[in-house]
Parts: sequence; C-alpha cells; structure tokens
Amino acid sequence: MPTVTGIHLALAIQAVDFKMADLEQTLDALPPDQGADLEGLLLSYTNAAEAFKCAYQEALAETDNLPAYEKLVRAD
Repeated sequence: MPTVTGIHLALAIQAVDFKMADLEQTLDALPPDQGADLEGLLLSYTNAAEAFKCAYQEALAETDNLPAYEKLVRAD
C-alpha cells in the first residue's frame, strides 16, 4: 500500500473541506423538504474530515514542517 504523507493528508483535508462548503451552500439554497440525499453525503464528508483530522494530528506530532490544521480548513 502506498504511503500517505502529511502533505497528502493536508491536500485531502482541504479538498474535503471545500466539498463540505459546497454541499452546505447547496443545501442552504434548497427548500427544507429537499436535499436528504445531500445531507447524507455531507455527513459522510464530515465523518471523513474527522478521520483525516485525527490522522493529521498524528502526522503533526511526527514532523514540524506541516501547517497547523486550522490553516487548512474554514473557520467554524
């Protein structure tokens, strides 16, 4: 299996965060009774983001040349 580096994780974190923002914006534009499938997809991306965050924290502990996690994602 290929090695996933901290830089790979940083790129994945940014991509997932971007997709989550896109899904949130799309859901906000839909009527309240629509978008259940998108909500499920957003939940999947949220779970992936949490897993990536944990993995990135481990990578940060092993190296000092990665940006802080907070610099990779949107502010809450």
